[in-house]
Amino acid sequence: MAGIADQFAGLPIEELIVSPIIGMAKGQAKLNEVTWKYISEVAFVKDEKTGKTSARSLDVGNESRSYKRRDWRTRNTKIV
Repeated sequence: MAGIADQFAGLPIEELIVSPIIGMAKGQAKLNEVTWKYISEVAFVKDEKTGKTSARSLDVGNESRSYKRRDWRTRNTKIV
């Protein structure tokens, strides 16, 4: 009866172990490219006159709006 090691003789063990790791690294690199492209399109804007890139900003203002806030400890509702 052949031993377990003999049954695996001739298999490219190195390739069987390394190939999935390389595949995951390539997939992660592609995902990073997609993420960076999305962030670049959404978070940055290029000035057509100067060619400079700057971060987009969103001014939500400091308007006086009230809303109800419930304190979970006392179960009281306050208008803030």
